Amino acid sequence: MRLEEALRNAEVDRLIENYVGMAHGWCVPDHGVFNAAGAERHWKRLTDLLAETLV
Repeated sequence: MRLEEALRNAEVDRLIENYVGMAHGWCVPDHGVFNAAGAERHWKRLTDLLAETLV
């Protein structure tokens, strides 16, 4: 993965997650490809990141 390699080479603190099987828009509740389990995981990770970062 070129992004991962570039970030690693730049020594950027990062976490890249791949949500296998999710279609574009899967976190939007009224979207046809919404996935509740995937959305819950995503929003939990995002809120944790923001809580850690915006302290």
